[in-house]
Amino acid sequence: MKSIVLDQPRRKLALSFEGFEPDRQEELDNAVALLLPFAPAWLTRFQFERGKDGGSILAVNVDREYRRATVWVHDRWFTLSAERRVNAMLHEWMHLYTIAVAEYALEAARRALGEDLPKLLAEIEAGLRERCEAATQDLADTIHDRLLREADR
Repeated sequence: MKSIVLDQPRRKLALSFEGFEPDRQEELDNAVALLLPFAPAWLTRFQFERGKDGGSILAVNVDREYRRATVWVHDRWFTLSAERRVNAMLHEWMHLYTIAVAEYALEAARRALGEDLPKLLAEIEAGLRERCEAATQDLADTIHDRLLREADR
């Protein structure tokens, strides 16, 4: 396991990496280093773990209460081009921003509707998920385009 603590004047962020071979760790380090400035200020612990092979490339779990997030990096991520790896990782990082809106809206809907209206609640949840996913990708694409422009200079 590899651990890094960034101790900056206004924040402290602990990064940890678990289960990666040295060559894959280097590829992951490159993507994380590029995207680190975009980590939200509330985040204090960011874990990267080797994911089990599945249908996804990356997956993220966010725990705002404890100010931490875990990203599972699946083997498929390492088969992508460097540009696609950064874009996919950036997409997951943007969930760190959009999750707060989704959690708030879903909790408000649950309080307003109660448990008596599960079908409507499921529709609202699906709509929120779809819109947050779209907003997340828009943010990722915007930042990724900016990074590419800066790299071309």
